[in-house]
Amino acid sequence: MAKRNVKIDLRYGQPVPMIETSESIIKKHTELGDNSPLKTINMQGFTTIKQVAADNLALGNEHKKITDKAFAESDLALGIAKGQTLQTPDTIYYYLALVRDQLLIAYKGREELIEEWGFNVQISESSSPHRGQGGNSEGK
Repeated sequence: MAKRNVKIDLRYGQPVPMIETSESIIKKHTELGDNSPLKTINMQGFTTIKQVAADNLALGNEHKKITDKAFAESDLALGIAKGQTLQTPDTIYYYLALVRDQLLIAYKGREELIEEWGFNVQISESSSPHRGQGGNSEGK
């Protein structure tokens, strides 16, 4: 006689299927009453923890929707949502560029003072090579 192998999937890591399977078990246990083969298991505890999982999963999903919406609205206001550019009006990105450009005019030659406005300013200096001094032989 061939050996019979049985595998029962507990749906580990799949919250909705785990809860649905738990609900099916609880329903079947209740239908069978005293004839249930699960009488030795704390089914009240199982029912309670299943409800905790279901309630918190629903709450988490609701919060995720709220969170996702809030982050999407934040990205729109920042100007970093898909399709937005520096030219998208009434965004933080747009206004930061306007302020930067105005401050570059106001502080021409003293650009390091723009840091006082909260910007990270990086200044580097380079000298352009003169012919025969540091340039390559092609003059580039």
